[in-house]
Amino acid sequence: MFTAIFAAIAFLAKGPIGVLLPGLVIFGFLLYVGQFKAVVLQETPWLRMIAIFTLIAAPWYLLAAQANGMEFLGTFFGFSNFQRFTNVLYRHAGPWYFYLPWCVILLLPWSLFLPLAIARLQIWRRKAWLTSPREQQLGLFCLFWVVLILLFFSSAATKLAGYILPFVPGGAILISLCAAELWGKAQQTPSPLHRWPFLVTFGVNGFLLFVMAIAAYISPQLVANDPATPDFESLLRASGLPLIFSGILALGAIAVAVLLGKPAWRKGWWFVNLATYLLVLTFVIPPLAPLLDSQTQQPSRLVAIAAKEVIQAGEPIFVMGYKRYSVVYYSQQPAVFLDDVHYAWEIVEQAGLKQRPETVLLIGENRTLERFNLQPGDYQDLSTAFPYHLWRVDKQTLLQRKSS
Repeated sequence: MFTAIFAAIAFLAKGPIGVLLPGLVIFGFLLYVGQFKAVVLQETPWLRMIAIFTLIAAPWYLLAAQANGMEFLGTFFGFSNFQRFTNVLYRHAGPWYFYLPWCVILLLPWSLFLPLAIARLQIWRRKAWLTSPREQQLGLFCLFWVVLILLFFSSAATKLAGYILPFVPGGAILISLCAAELWGKAQQTPSPLHRWPFLVTFGVNGFLLFVMAIAAYISPQLVANDPATPDFESLLRASGLPLIFSGILALGAIAVAVLLGKPAWRKGWWFVNLATYLLVLTFVIPPLAPLLDSQTQQPSRLVAIAAKEVIQAGEPIFVMGYKRYSVVYYSQQPAVFLDDVHYAWEIVEQAGLKQRPETVLLIGENRTLERFNLQPGDYQDLSTAFPYHLWRVDKQTLLQRKSS
């Protein structure tokens, strides 16, 4: 019953992919362990689950289709789902390994133990898994969860970092099970913590904390030359956060080195990452969040609100050079996010100059004007929240500058 409820909620939130992804993982896992027939055909109450799923998910889609016409369903299911998988939309392409770095980043620092967690399952021993009880198969299920979701999104044509988020819970459980097993074995004999896979992994863990400590210490210098946030360096130094952040990470690196040198203490290896994470979460993130917001989010938020107040009916919004998707929320208008000016010219040409209104709203930085070859008098400056501007530009002028 809970499967049907959560599947319906996922279907409401993300459409068909909310059902396709868990179905892919579940069916793939069941086929591997030889339980597909028993679970799918004999144990699953399909009629009750379909009824629950329909009662939860169908009303909203019916009301949405009634309010917006059948075109809504075609756009939602066809464009927003199928075409995103088969075609590159909004120029969000990426290589096959696009999501691999994100799988590491999103689970840091525990993602370093993911290879160890995967290797311990010995997936190649299928005969052993076929006869193992179900309560011991959670780790294997999470492995299918991690691998199949990674393969699914890696094979899609359109790639965005946020798409891989469904990978995170499976990876977290998989690493947790590995940690619990190592901890349980270490209570009886410390031998698992003396083997080279663990020592190498934990050594890399310590080295990463050390490198991150250096990066945190010099972070004001790293942001000093960013024209978009000229005050960020001084504010960051005045806050003292780089020293605090660097100190916490350095303590974590030192703790790792001590544990590696003291075999009897390695049973507490999990506590190092946990303590480092909690200290950062407590003493760094709360004061850093409003500081980042004032320098990166607030300016774009103010410009987006200004766009909401001055936009004309049917006037497109082009956002150039940065991906602040909150512009859509605060302007309450659709927006086109651009990586290069050629895409903007292409959109204007396809829409045609006779389509009303004859202007576009352009959000960007001063260098945006240079990229479009716009001169003083070519645009109207409607709002400024440094470093971002809101301009109104005539479509004809925009295309004329294309050839200049």
